[in-house]
Amino acid sequence: MAASHGQDQTGMVPDPNKGVFALAINHQNPQIMYGATAGSQSGALYKSTDGGRYWSFGGVIYDWNTNVIIVDPIHPDIVYAGTDGFGGVFKSVDAGMSWDSVLWDFGGSIYDMTIDKINSERVYALITTGQGVARTSDGGINWTISQIGDSSITIQGLWSLSQETGMKCL
Repeated sequence: MAASHGQDQTGMVPDPNKGVFALAINHQNPQIMYGATAGSQSGALYKSTDGGRYWSFGGVIYDWNTNVIIVDPIHPDIVYAGTDGFGGVFKSVDAGMSWDSVLWDFGGSIYDMTIDKINSERVYALITTGQGVARTSDGGINWTISQIGDSSITIQGLWSLSQETGMKCL
């Protein structure tokens, strides 16, 4: 991904010292993609509206690296981003133009997220490997955190069950 503040460019990585950490596709319109880079201090968000040929800079979420991005399969203008540190989960309701914190200060990083394909108000977020899973049933207004309780258990990712496609790893 390449971009510079508001200008579109062609390429894969905007800064050779940063790598692509997350990529999400709008399944209703696969030409719309979201990507996140990470670096030593902060990551940046990018958006493509032409299938990845050109990328526009979409900002930085409070100087946190973004580990995962998911797009609501029913309402594609809703996008969630899970971040490092104590950043938490951020939500955009305007296709990535602005972001609001919906899960903050819970004591960990978000490493994976999934969204219910039938009820997209239900979102799950994996908190720092082995710490727990956060769940919302109202689109991020309220969250419940389930602790793992056993430090020897390591969760590597979340799975989503869809009636149409069966179980999928996300």
